[in-house]
Amino acid sequence: MPPLKKILLVDDEFAMRHILKSILCQIDDFDFIEASDGSQALDLMLKHKPDLVFLDIFMPRLSGVDTLRKISEIEELCAIPVIMCTAESSISAIKSAMMSGAVDYIVKPFTMETVKKKAKKWLFSEE
Repeated sequence: MPPLKKILLVDDEFAMRHILKSILCQIDDFDFIEASDGSQALDLMLKHKPDLVFLDIFMPRLSGVDTLRKISEIEELCAIPVIMCTAESSISAIKSAMMSGAVDYIVKPFTMETVKKKAKKWLFSEE
């Protein structure tokens, strides 16, 4: 049996991490890792090398966009797909996130189908 794919959920709101986890569990079994800010996320990414990251923009200590920039500068992390998952829906925020390294963008509030579709795209597209 192959090891479970790892998903890192990064959001300062525990409830949002819980919601994402409950949606993603409907796709498959995953090994979930959780962080409440960008700094913690970077440490966990280096330690666990997740297969996919869901990242909020507005967080304490290190914002999502700043976290993305740091990820893109670290050779062993820059190929890990990061999906921004945030309430910020402005075109400028979306462009900034995509230019900083995000592979996709989900605006809160989101539907279960949106989360599932984007997760499947980035977790299973190469298989």
